[in-house]
Amino acid sequence: MGTIAGTTFADTFVGTAFGVGNMIYQGILNDADPDANWYDNLVNAFVENPYSLHVTNAFQEHVKDNFMIHTSDKYRANREAGKW
Repeated sequence: MGTIAGTTFADTFVGTAFGVGNMIYQGILNDADPDANWYDNLVNAFVENPYSLHVTNAFQEHVKDNFMIHTSDKYRANREAGKW
């Protein structure tokens, strides 16, 4: 839980900085999708920044795969049964 909170905190500040930089580069200088309107290009460039997409997600996946996550037996059984 602390890892996800930490990456969310870092993504809030670092991801915002990367998002603004990516928005300037992709949305304004390098018109990413000529068929989309200008506003859509800016929003997509801000949200889909390299830090948020690659660094944060890769770190969270690494933690999920390599560290023990404590869950109850009921939760695991329901998740495996497809209820949750």
